[in-house]
Amino acid sequence: MKLNSLNNIVYRFGHLPLHALFSTCRFREVGIENLHKVLNEPSGAVIMSWHSHLLIPFYYLKSYGIIPLIGFHSDAEILSQIGQRLGYTPLRGSSNRKPTAAAVELLKIIKQPGNVVGLTPDGPKGPERKVKIGTLKIVRKAEASIIPLGAAASRNRIFNSWDKFHQPKLFSKIAMVFGEPIKLYKNIDYNLDDLSKQISEKINLVQLQAEYEVKH
Repeated sequence: MKLNSLNNIVYRFGHLPLHALFSTCRFREVGIENLHKVLNEPSGAVIMSWHSHLLIPFYYLKSYGIIPLIGFHSDAEILSQIGQRLGYTPLRGSSNRKPTAAAVELLKIIKQPGNVVGLTPDGPKGPERKVKIGTLKIVRKAEASIIPLGAAASRNRIFNSWDKFHQPKLFSKIAMVFGEPIKLYKNIDYNLDDLSKQISEKINLVQLQAEYEVKH
């Protein structure tokens, strides 16, 4: 089968294996009220979760009107096409390709009331579990909130990738933990290195909580 034909099949039907997988799983939400808090704010918000566990929120948040930020790396087009089949309207952008245009578009989206953008601040290639300063600059300029999100499954297939990517297995327990919103302001002179560490620690905390939830 030609590559283009194979890609077309994945684009059209790639969401079906996700439906099949997650339909066997038991989900638990913790702190979902933190997401609802930002939906009525005068500026939007950003949900940040680690790239290694993106599959869970990518599937589960499809009914919440989240706008996923998807780059232009090798697997991004597949992710974008599957996302559209799930009901998303993805925002395409990358720190490596047309970064200025991507930043302007991201800033425009985040500033709109009620908009919530979902992204992995350590993707697509790392460094692992470290929030990129460029992303924080955009969120600060938009005076938006950051919602740390932890996602975990009780049983996983773990890939030998830079982030040890986790794919939940059938019949898993799944937990998603939404942390308290963290508001950034453009008139505050943050130390961005320290802020990156602080936000990274917040995401790590909710990630640990999600991993605890699926074990108990």
